[in-house]
Amino acid sequence: MELVRLLPPTVFWPRPKVHSAIIKLTLEPDRRAAIPDLVFFHQFVRSIFFHRRKFLRSVAISAFKDKLSKAEVDAVLQAQGLGTEARSEQLSVEQMLELSERFRAVAGSMPEP
Repeated sequence: MELVRLLPPTVFWPRPKVHSAIIKLTLEPDRRAAIPDLVFFHQFVRSIFFHRRKFLRSVAISAFKDKLSKAEVDAVLQAQGLGTEARSEQLSVEQMLELSERFRAVAGSMPEP
C-alpha cells in the first residue's frame, strides 16, 4: 500500500468530519497464488465483512446457514482460538486465510447469497 495523497474535508461537499486519503494498492502475485481456493476466499471475506461490526459468530452462522449448524460454526471458531466476541475487523490477513480454509474444509463451499 502506498499513500498517494491526503485530502482535507474542505475538498468535499458536503464536508465530512474526517480527513480522507488516496491510496495505491499493489497486488502481490505470490501471496495470491498461495490461497488454495481464491473464489471461496473472496466470497468468505465478503460475507464476514458484510456486517463488520457484528460478532464473527453471528456473521458466520448467517453466511453458512444452509451448510453448517451453529455447533459446527462454534467448533471452527473455537479451533481458531476465536471467542464469542470476536469481530471480523479484528482479524489479521493470516487469521482470515486460516479461518477461510477451516470453513472450506468443513462446509465444502460457500452457500449462494
